[in-house]
Amino acid sequence: MESRRQYIVKGNSQFSQKIRTLVHNKKVGELKLPFPMNSGFFKGADLYAFLPIDGVGSSFRVFKSGKSVGYLHIHAYRNLAQVNLVEEGPYQFSLDGILNGNWVIRQGKKSIEKSGNQLSTYFLEGNEIELVMACGLFIAAKAKADILLMTLGIGLFLSLIFLFW
Repeated sequence: MESRRQYIVKGNSQFSQKIRTLVHNKKVGELKLPFPMNSGFFKGADLYAFLPIDGVGSSFRVFKSGKSVGYLHIHAYRNLAQVNLVEEGPYQFSLDGILNGNWVIRQGKKSIEKSGNQLSTYFLEGNEIELVMACGLFIAAKAKADILLMTLGIGLFLSLIFLFW
């Protein structure tokens, strides 16, 4: 079993990202977040969908080609998440920086780390890589979208207070 594989993340925004292998520059998958940003889709060898369980947008059911394969729950501060996959088991997600977008998702020695535009996988097997990668990319994009919307909301609220003061 190969212990480490590297990928490169390309995209025009955090809401649409393409993943390519570093060696062959072959497309591995693509993440899309529709506008309400309360769901997401990752298209690779299989289609993965992340659909909300609750109205708040903190818990999501993970579907692989139309079948439920687990769920994920994002912490209220959007820097941590718990991913529970049926066959692969539980994973912990942590955001290393809001502005730089670095993150890691791990289960023991198995992990995926994103640093800059580099994505490295450690001790993950073929079928497992795409699913865990899709979960990590979705959580990071969802956290950025939520933080962006929250910042815009706070800015609008403060501008209204100053306007009426």
